[in-house]
Amino acid sequence: MTTTQGSGAEHLSKTSFPIRELIDECSHSLDYAPCHELFGECHTDARVFADREHLGQVINTLVSFAAKRSADGKMIIITASKLKGAVKITVTDFGSAIPVEEIPFIFDQDRDHGTGHSLAAAAEMIRNHQGTMGAESIAGRGSRIWFTTPAEDF
Repeated sequence: MTTTQGSGAEHLSKTSFPIRELIDECSHSLDYAPCHELFGECHTDARVFADREHLGQVINTLVSFAAKRSADGKMIIITASKLKGAVKITVTDFGSAIPVEEIPFIFDQDRDHGTGHSLAAAAEMIRNHQGTMGAESIAGRGSRIWFTTPAEDF
């Protein structure tokens, strides 16, 4: 089943798919982190009803952001896990941590210095999917940026 929905400038073409497929696809694409080790870990068989292309763009944006903060050769991990009624996708890097004082602002449009899809655009795509987005940072250990999207009910 496919549903097309438009709201303002946003156009979503939602389909039902296993999140595992998208994690596998994104973790095997080195276009966004060609000099890094990219791993995908999916801890759920959940399905989502979402715009697959948009969620892929969000994941690739997060991987690209992680790659910019990490030295070449560092590992980046994409994980998916099931929450109550949602799926959580996390991109973890082991590079320079996002300064804690910057975390509340990393998704702001005026903080993006504009190459490709920005974190602000990614956050907007997730809001259009009725999801949430956030970040965590541990000094000297790297950062995690995550988003949730509703899981499909069976």
